[in-house]
Amino acid sequence: MASSTEEAAVATVAGEASRMAGMGYSVIPLGERSKRPPQGFRWDEFARRRASAESVGRYFAANPAANFGVVCGRVSNLLVVDIDVKHADPAGAMELAELVAFSVPDPSRPAPTAETGSGGFHVYFASSAVQTSIGIDPAALGIPGATPSAAGCGATVDLKSERSYVVAPPSLHPDTGRAYRWIVPPVPAIDLPPCPDWLLAAGRRPGQARSSEEWERALEPAQGSRHGSALSVAGLLLSRLPEDLWRPVAVPLVRAWNAVHVVPPLPDRELDVILRDLMRKESMS
Repeated sequence: MASSTEEAAVATVAGEASRMAGMGYSVIPLGERSKRPPQGFRWDEFARRRASAESVGRYFAANPAANFGVVCGRVSNLLVVDIDVKHADPAGAMELAELVAFSVPDPSRPAPTAETGSGGFHVYFASSAVQTSIGIDPAALGIPGATPSAAGCGATVDLKSERSYVVAPPSLHPDTGRAYRWIVPPVPAIDLPPCPDWLLAAGRRPGQARSSEEWERALEPAQGSRHGSALSVAGLLLSRLPEDLWRPVAVPLVRAWNAVHVVPPLPDRELDVILRDLMRKESMS
């Protein structure tokens, strides 16, 4: 028997998916209680074009238990700041999400923000061709006004732009069964707030190569959080190598960096969890 949370989400997902499509977002179906599209569905087509609200409505009327996602990048005029709180202090992570959402020209109109089914946050900004990046340490973002409790809360930040999508409310999380929900409601894609300067500086525009100095800074000995430093290094390598080189190239490089530059080195088990989580995220982008 479906729980009350499941029943509420199923009852509204079709309408919410159609509403988001009508607001100018590229909407795609995801499996029932899943973050992945149904088998055989090629979502990358909808990174180039948006489905109509009518076709979205028909799909979800026929598949009422499906989750849905919103495609990021130019097709939706959308960049999402994805705050993962799996290893985070809850109060610090909430403070971090508020700082990001209020990094807008008019603080009376914070950026649309969703709470994920695992307790994380998705903050929506207008796309500025910022490159998708995973595993960023919040302390490296340079968010104005960030306190030590926010910058060092243990959360990780992904920037979702081209070649990526996010699960949208009121979809159900595959592990917790909790519905994603809006904290700050969505606005039409054309009305999304612009990316703040610190976010533009953190993301790299497609086709813009990293200089040797930037790579050296990324791979320098860890300072502060060992976990956050490992996330940054692993995320940088995975996001810039093709998937078939992750295990033969990226994984050994991260292990070697950890052994030489992290004092004391992270345990193999913790490093394996970091790499597995990041590879799963990047493979869904």
